Amino acid sequence: MNPCQPHIIIAALLHDTLEDTEATGADIMNAFGKEVLQLILEVTDDMTLPSERRKQLQVARAGNLSPEAQALKLADKTCNIRDLLTTRIAWIRERKIQYVRWAKKVVGQFRNSEPVLLEEFNCTVSRASVQLNFVV
Repeated sequence: MNPCQPHIIIAALLHDTLEDTEATGADIMNAFGKEVLQLILEVTDDMTLPSERRKQLQVARAGNLSPEAQALKLADKTCNIRDLLTTRIAWIRERKIQYVRWAKKVVGQFRNSEPVLLEEFNCTVSRASVQLNFVV
């Protein structure tokens, strides 16, 4: 699996579209095709559920994601942790630590992790551990 394939990159750019905008699956299908839509659907949370339940489901389902979806999730979690370390000033330290620990649980379920992305995720988690002064 090559994480630089165009459909993976497009899906990575659009991965939150169905959760955060009025765009529909049909909109994505028409603009980018079935392969992109399927990957986005695989990583999209059910926004009708409470946040805590969505987080539980991400952990529970992570091991069954396709290698492409795992690569997308790895990149997203890495980016989110970097973001919370540099720009999410309003988040208190404990909330940041909870996010990092939860992201590690999600990624810990992966069976077919892309080695380069996994290494980058682990380095980012280590940086967060040092910066926030906690043990992972």
